[in-house]
Order: sequence, then C-alpha cells, then structure tokens
Amino acid sequence: RGERRDRPAIDAEAHRTYANAFGQFLRVGAQALHPDIRAEMHVGSDPAGGFLAPNERGPFITRLFEVSDIRRLATVYGSTYGSAMELPIDSSEAASGGWVGEREARDDTDTPSIGLHRVDLNEQFAMPVVTQWMLDDADFDVVTWVVTKMADIIGRTENAAFVVGDGVKKPWGFLVRAQNATTQDDAVRKWGVPQYVPSGAAGGIPTLASGASDGDAFLTLISKLKKPYRRNAKFFMNRATEGMVSKMKDAEGRYIWTRGNMAEGVPSTLHGYPIELIEEMPDPAADALAIAYGDMAAAYTILDRPGIRVLRDDLTTKGKVKFYGYRRVGGDLTNSEALKFMRLSEA
Repeated sequence: RGERRDRPAIDAEAHRTYANAFGQFLRVGAQALHPDIRAEMHVGSDPAGGFLAPNERGPFITRLFEVSDIRRLATVYGSTYGSAMELPIDSSEAASGGWVGEREARDDTDTPSIGLHRVDLNEQFAMPVVTQWMLDDADFDVVTWVVTKMADIIGRTENAAFVVGDGVKKPWGFLVRAQNATTQDDAVRKWGVPQYVPSGAAGGIPTLASGASDGDAFLTLISKLKKPYRRNAKFFMNRATEGMVSKMKDAEGRYIWTRGNMAEGVPSTLHGYPIELIEEMPDPAADALAIAYGDMAAAYTILDRPGIRVLRDDLTTKGKVKFYGYRRVGGDLTNSEALKFMRLSEA
C-alpha cells in the first residue's frame, strides 16, 4: 500500500528522443555528439552538468524497485524542490470539557498541538568504469549494463539504509529508531519512541512443558497496534527468523505459521497477517529486535528526488570512462505508533 507522490509526466515524444540521445552520450560524450542530438539532451539536463537516466532503460528502474522492498511498502513522496521536507505530526489530542447544562458556564479546554518531523535528502553515488575500447567495440548494450550496475548497488545500499541507516549522511533506518524502544503503551509513551514486546525467552520463542510453542507474545504484539493500522499490518523479519517462527506449533502439534505460495503471489501468514522478508533485519539472538509488526506505509516515509543523474568523465584517466551516477533520497520512521517490535528477550 506504499503511496507515491510524484512529479508530472513530461512530453512523451521529447523524452523518447532524449532516451536515444542519452545512449550516445554515454558512448561518446556530449562534446562529440552531432549538434542536433546535443540539442535533444536539454530535456534531461541537470544544473550540475549531468543528465537524468531515462526511464526507458528498463533494467535500471526494474532492478531498483525489486531490490528496495521498503520503497514498495513505505509511503514515498517525490520531491522536485528543496533538500528536505517537514511533515506535520499530530501527536496530541484535544480535551473534552464534559457535559454541561444549557445555562452553565463553559471553561477553556486543552488545544491539540501540531509538531513537525523533518526528513532530509541524502546523496548516494556509484561510479562504474568502462574502457574506451569496450565502448567502441562492444557487441552488447553497454549503456544498459552501466545503468544496471548503478541501480544494483544504489538499490541495495538504499534499502539497507531504510532499515539500519544511522542518519549520518544517509536515511534513518526504522531499526535504529527502535533502539530506544520501551514497553510503555501509546497513551503514556513519548511520541517518536517505538514500543516493543518481549518474546519471553532470550534469543527465541519460549517452549511450554508440553513441547508446544508459547506464542502468546505474538498475540500481545498484535493487540498493542491500534485498530486502524491493522488493516494494512504485516509481520517483518528476515529468513533466519522466519525459519524459527515457521517451526512454532500449538498444543495439538499444528503449525501456527501458514505457508504461502510465492508462485501465485500468496505470502506466508502468521495469525492471519502476511509475512514480509527484510534481510537487513537481525538474525535471532538475545535482545535482538528481530520481528516487527505494523503498517509500514503509515510508519515510514521516503523522500525522493526523482531519478538518477549521470556525469561522464573521459579525461581523468586516459583510455577509461567513468560514469558518475548519483541519487538523492531521504527516509525516516515518522509514525512510531504504526510499527511495533518484538525483542527476543525474557523482559
């Protein structure tokens, strides 16, 4: 359910012409282009001297979205101006003055307050190097290869930052924001501080004397999430944790975890809620926040400067061409009530 707030589309014919010119730009550079082709490059020009990689380069866009699962799950805002966005946060409630009679006096009541949560844009780059001979003689699509390599590393690094980024020149990861999580409920916990539920055993899920799994912590975790967020709620964990959870059984020896069918797009579920695999989350270990549950679209916000800019450098190292690609993106846990965590601990 991740939402996309994006920029308006540009003229399709102009963009198609530009996409063709972009390929020639990567091979020979802007100065060597025919004047007519060079003129088409203004459609995607960047003030810093680079050019926007066109969407028609399918492997770039597809690869980026396949790798970056958090982007698919979170709310994404497209940003065309500025280096940050401030989101209004309504973290308090108004107060009722109570019931009154027709002629009774009415006292002032508390006014709800609005805060701001700032999400900054951060820059990430990739710089693959291609020999000039390869550009001259290659019998395969070097352009697609270049942008695919950029997309692969940018996508994987970006996704990791959405989970474990420390906010230093990179997005804030939701797991890093959860390092100060407490067991306090929403009504008394400070806004911005997430909540966790202990699993009941250090490093795993406790087992009852009968041999059944004591999965009560999962029911507690579900109960801590407010009802509006449950409509889009999922469990989040990595494959190692999924392996542990999938072995849980009730007193009758039945598996609590329900296997899905990935071929048909049906996810595995736990207590009726889908399981999303996020490999950047920690393996089962004592005190690890290995499981999260909630509505990621309501909890996590991504700020995008659309596209990746590409600069071509064939002067620094003779015989080699560097393709400097950079992208700006921000991310943060903006709603600490919409995502809960399970800590693999006794308390």
